[in-house]
Amino acid sequence: MTRLLGVALALAVGGPALAGGKQTLQISLGVARELYVSGEDVSLRISLSNTGVRAVRIPTPFDNRNWEPKYVVRGPAGKRTFSAREVALPHSVGNPPRSQAVLVDLGPGEKLEGEVPLHHMADLRAPGKYAVAVRLRWGKLEAASREVAFRVEPARIRGATLVQDPDGVRVLWLQAGESSLLMEQLFLKSAAEPVGLRTHLVRRVAAAPPAATWPFATPFSESMAEALHYWRGFREPGALVAVGAGELTVRMPVADGALVAQNAFLAPDGAVEVAVVDGQALSLVGAGGTSWTLELPQAVSAMAAAERLDRKGGRKIAFLAAVQDGLELSLVDATARERRAAARAEATARLARSGLALHVAEDGSSRAATLVSRGGKAALLQARFDPGGAPIGGVTVEDVPGLDALPAAAAIAFRPSGEVTWAALLPSGAVVSSASRAARRVSGAVLVPMQLHAGERSLYVLVQPADGAPALESMQ
Repeated sequence: MTRLLGVALALAVGGPALAGGKQTLQISLGVARELYVSGEDVSLRISLSNTGVRAVRIPTPFDNRNWEPKYVVRGPAGKRTFSAREVALPHSVGNPPRSQAVLVDLGPGEKLEGEVPLHHMADLRAPGKYAVAVRLRWGKLEAASREVAFRVEPARIRGATLVQDPDGVRVLWLQAGESSLLMEQLFLKSAAEPVGLRTHLVRRVAAAPPAATWPFATPFSESMAEALHYWRGFREPGALVAVGAGELTVRMPVADGALVAQNAFLAPDGAVEVAVVDGQALSLVGAGGTSWTLELPQAVSAMAAAERLDRKGGRKIAFLAAVQDGLELSLVDATARERRAAARAEATARLARSGLALHVAEDGSSRAATLVSRGGKAALLQARFDPGGAPIGGVTVEDVPGLDALPAAAAIAFRPSGEVTWAALLPSGAVVSSASRAARRVSGAVLVPMQLHAGERSLYVLVQPADGAPALESMQ
């Protein structure tokens, strides 16, 4: 159990003297650590102890309807005093009658303990020093804690990966500040989509070495059995490191020059497996070593792996390779372990920093897409494959309206229906997308490699705001 830091004392006593002593309440506070990352969840531990000889009835701090106790937060932006009710009901005017308070009885020597999400009550994203105190005034009873202090360091992201779950979106990112950490951020679907997705939590997963890159994760599954087997990890020199449930950690050797598919697979037995290309050798690598290896005819310049959340359609791996007169796009079924004929696009070249995306249909057929260069302009390359991995028809290559110059980076995402979407980062810093062909500025810096989330009616790009954890900004 993490030791609570900054446990504070104190109190105050109100009311007349009682037989055997005075009516006394003691409030203690604590936080889990001294240093947090900007945007990270901060829980405040509160302990109320009755050190008197008579029972007391007081408002509980663990119900948002109460206007007592008050929180006093000092930080880089100044000092703020508020109650849980003011935060939960910002449009309410004044305090209701005392009879509407949610009270708790504490007998002599009894204690009430719990946590409140301080990050939901106060903006703690600005880097710097913070101090928090709690005071309670109820009738003649007054009590106050001492301050508990902590620091917030800026979010410095050196790699981020978006993961699609059945009920939301997660982002795994690497923090490169005073702390070197693998962080996890969960976004929940909004009823107001496509207006926005809101952050539900930001938490640390594990320590990560300064040389760590490329965070990854397997999706949470709707299956309760699979929900207990999910993995988060990162790449470090010579290996992939995956952290499972119960802090189980596995290390999978991977050559430094190898390409690794962004989406990791969850094996039937709950283990993690990752598609890796080293030179012209495709391998499926897991905790137990390499499951199989397949020789490819050309060196691969980009790859993508995909599996449906309902586990239908199989596990697929797509490859983009440069050939003498253009590009070849091919597919491998991870079960059959066989590469079929490739789909070829003449007179095209790969765009640097342009991702390859793959969508698997329920019947096992697949679609792959990426932005490429053709005749000095950006074009959208797409190809379809049957369940066995053979191309269906030829490759389609279409010029992209709104991109008069080649982008600095680009990404593709498929909607759940299979419709392709894209976004491109211009050298000016503006973004052009399939949702809005006009160049537009975003509120933060676009993270590269670009990460997109596509809903049925929405498209989001992952950005780094001025303060806090990554944000998904709507392109609508």
